[in-house]
Amino acid sequence: MLEEIDAQDIPRIRVFNKIDHVGDAKAQAECEAALRARYPDCIVMSARRPDEVAKLRQTIVAFFQRDLVEAELLLPWSAQQLRKEIYANCEVLEERAEDKGAVFRLRGESEALERLRNRLLMVI
Repeated sequence: MLEEIDAQDIPRIRVFNKIDHVGDAKAQAECEAALRARYPDCIVMSARRPDEVAKLRQTIVAFFQRDLVEAELLLPWSAQQLRKEIYANCEVLEERAEDKGAVFRLRGESEALERLRNRLLMVI
């Protein structure tokens, strides 16, 4: 199916839910082992188990953060109008005030950080 829409190379997370519907604990373990043998990076879970839902959430967050980079950016006091853009495009890990302006430690897509740097050059 993915080949038909030319999406076979798009990164994905394979999740098998409802493992709790497969017999007893032994049957569930066997089913999970078989799925993991065929799909080594898969997640086998039950949405009724909070710890497994939490693990899925962590996996999804890590999946989308894998390409993010961290950077430090000095926002001069004269360019504070860009503050909203910083918060809209990046995760602000830290902000501190220095003599020349606010220093941000950011996490975001490299393209977003580069756009912010370019915008700063235009305002300074």
